[in-house]
Amino acid sequence: MFELDRTFDSYRAAKMAARAEGIESYYCISALADDVAGAVARFVVGRLVLEHPESFRIEDCGEELRLKCAATGEVLRFDREMRWVGGGYRDALDALACQVQEDLAVVSVAGGRHWLSAAHVCFPNGWAPGEKVGIATADWEKNTNYWEGTGTSYAAPMVGGVLTQMIGYGKSKKLPTDPLLLKAILLTSAIKSHDADGTPWGARHGGRDEDYGYLFTQPLDDEQGAGSLDAVSAYRLYGKVKAKSTPLSTWREGRLRGNQTYDLKLGKLYAGQHLGATLTWFRHVAYKDVNDNGLDAKDTFYQTASLADFTLELVRDGVVIGASDSDVDNLEHLSWTLEKTANYTLRVYRFADSGLARENFALAAQVMKGSAVASVQRALAAASARGGAYSATGELRGYEVPEPSGMLWVVMMGAMLGRRRRR
Repeated sequence: MFELDRTFDSYRAAKMAARAEGIESYYCISALADDVAGAVARFVVGRLVLEHPESFRIEDCGEELRLKCAATGEVLRFDREMRWVGGGYRDALDALACQVQEDLAVVSVAGGRHWLSAAHVCFPNGWAPGEKVGIATADWEKNTNYWEGTGTSYAAPMVGGVLTQMIGYGKSKKLPTDPLLLKAILLTSAIKSHDADGTPWGARHGGRDEDYGYLFTQPLDDEQGAGSLDAVSAYRLYGKVKAKSTPLSTWREGRLRGNQTYDLKLGKLYAGQHLGATLTWFRHVAYKDVNDNGLDAKDTFYQTASLADFTLELVRDGVVIGASDSDVDNLEHLSWTLEKTANYTLRVYRFADSGLARENFALAAQVMKGSAVASVQRALAAASARGGAYSATGELRGYEVPEPSGMLWVVMMGAMLGRRRRR
């Protein structure tokens, strides 16, 4: 999300010059609630420490949390609610915006409306904060020109836009643009955050299993699915970019018959690292044009083949320790914090007696560095009593899905659903 490169000094100089000219012209706030400001600060600090541990370090000093910033030589001071207690800056967002190259904007959502509650734009490129841009209305002649709203309809274009950019990037780099692969990448790279009630991300159903060690039968969260869209992480995974925060990003496409197996060797991974992985395959659907006018809602849709049945297993030093095996989805998903340093493999197995004779699949995997995750969790846990959907603590708590302990076995067994199957 945040880039730090050789151009940082230029961005920093431009931001400081803008602040000296008049901060009120470049930093605007409108009804920014204190708890939202705190959640934003937690999120930004969490991402900085996670993505650039060599440049940012958080310290818990009792009454204060201090962020040491190597690029600027500054030490930022916050109280336990992530309010600014240092000098030289207007508030926490102002201080943090001056440690990164990007401009920052905050959109608040409450009471059925959303608005631009903060914008820190010291290095603008044709956009200036000041007035919120609304949504154009269809009946502007009779009503207002613009209105404010929120909902999943606003999320869908974002996903579509990211996919469009990925397809363009893939074609320019001669990468496959198969929808199976793009779906696997988006789901694997998604951020684990909070549900609406503050509950951290978690697979809907799973529990101890004598064959797989630990088995998820409904591997996605009931509200978030695989999580929140992360375009930067998706790009890194698609391009197989190796970064300090993501030491492994890889994917494969393949085809399997019934009772066949495919292994994706991940190599040596380390205790504390987080592994995300998604396996996707097709539903086979066709339609009958009942009114001879092309595809529309009145046509009949039907399956041309039964849904193929796959399992995604996590193997440590040759032993299966966990798996995703849903009976209803055309995907499997794992979100796993590694407890032991070992050689790991992702294993795809296809059951017989369903689907086409040969089924295409795509598999994506991404490993997140564990040290940054752990440091942010320790330092910021006490500062997130409320927990926003995109707070750093919430995101990182979402990654706390360890190889289950004995106590977790007991808790999760009661929630486990799904029929018993063996190869």
